[in-house]
Amino acid sequence: MNFLKLGLAVLCLSIFSGCAAVAITGGSLGMGYTVTNVARKTVNHPLDQVIWAVMDASEKMEIKVVKNKGNEEERFIEATTKKLNISIQLESITPKTTKMTVNARDGIFLKDKSTANAIILKAEKILGAEPDVKIAAYP
Repeated sequence: MNFLKLGLAVLCLSIFSGCAAVAITGGSLGMGYTVTNVARKTVNHPLDQVIWAVMDASEKMEIKVVKNKGNEEERFIEATTKKLNISIQLESITPKTTKMTVNARDGIFLKDKSTANAIILKAEKILGAEPDVKIAAYP
């Protein structure tokens, strides 16, 4: 079966060129890029404090919050800039620990991990936390 798939891929590559060949053979490069570059970080602060810090960080970074909804277990924040659509998910792991997930998108396919990281670092600074040098990018 794998030999058949390889043969089909070679046939497609010989018939088509450029992006069309990548799309027909699975397009794994493009798809892989669309699901990476999402910054995640768990902080040792309760959810309500992290919500406040993210909202304050957004204001200080001139990021416009357009939606803020959730409950005592999780919070979803949608925000925008001139170029980016930003989704922030905050999830209570324990009463004193919260996971932040930030996805900054530029259009459909491009993601801006550096802006996502900056939002997390700014929120940590507001919380008074000593930010780690590394923030995990979730592939």
